[in-house]
Amino acid sequence: GGRSVGTEGSRILVPSARAAATLASRCLLFFVRHVSLVRKLSENGKLRLTKDMAELEHAIGVHLHLHPAESLGAPYRALRALRPFLFLQVEGVLASPLLEDLPPVAVLLHLYSHAPKELATPYQRAGLAPPQYSAWLDKHTEVEVWTGVRGTLDAYAASCKSKGTAVDPVWGVMMHVGAVIDRRTSHPGPGFEEGELKF
Repeated sequence: GGRSVGTEGSRILVPSARAAATLASRCLLFFVRHVSLVRKLSENGKLRLTKDMAELEHAIGVHLHLHPAESLGAPYRALRALRPFLFLQVEGVLASPLLEDLPPVAVLLHLYSHAPKELATPYQRAGLAPPQYSAWLDKHTEVEVWTGVRGTLDAYAASCKSKGTAVDPVWGVMMHVGAVIDRRTSHPGPGFEEGELKF
């Protein structure tokens, strides 16, 4: 629902506050998801993405009349947490308080950007393009997503074992994040709870 404003012949539909908030939340979570699906992220690419985040936040405030954007809650916090998370090194992930505001699936998928090419993403393994995998994500639970991720991790570990090489450190981080998803299936939430990622 919404209302129209403007002079005769130039009316603009202004969405209701509820519709605007729903649209904005979807946009923010979609942005976080699609950033997490980017496999190769250069430092310059990360800087461009942080600029895009600022522009998205501004656009939502201006065009959807949501002031402040913080009123969107979890989706807004996820966007804000994503900025510094992009620059986090693998060894700092599990101890980072940023995880409390990020969807666990986004954390898992983003970690592929730190992984060697031998560790295929779920969509690469399934022969899907990122947009197709994103559509698949809309219809499946985070446990089902983790099952697909676990499949790629298991295949990578088996390959390393057959070659006599060590797994990359990101493998252990991803296994730990997945284990947390397994434990929290009966208590879903927007991110990880404080202390949840500790051994």
